[in-house]
Amino acid sequence: MPTAFDVTTYPLSADTKAPRGATIARDILDDGSPRIRVLGGEFATVELFFNPMDSVKAQSFEAYISANYATEFDITIRGTTYRGYIWSDLSDDASKGSNAVMYQLDFRGKVV
Repeated sequence: MPTAFDVTTYPLSADTKAPRGATIARDILDDGSPRIRVLGGEFATVELFFNPMDSVKAQSFEAYISANYATEFDITIRGTTYRGYIWSDLSDDASKGSNAVMYQLDFRGKVV
């Protein structure tokens, strides 16, 4: 059963982009040959950008992502709800001129 992603504690920034083109699956078949498939319009890869966080909240966020990396989430972005999984490693960047940290990750899901 999916869990709602905690956007109250860890709000998304306006830079969040959804979706960004066709979602592609890359597989290696049993015979070793590669296969690339387009999954269709109901799937999307969403770039999640989070508001800058202080170091205490950043540690909490990293623990939340680490503990829930394989969790199926529902996340609503601009009125569309996606159900899926975190699809990339968490990347961070120090915010210019402050001690805040900004995070980004990819989420891959199906429109529900």
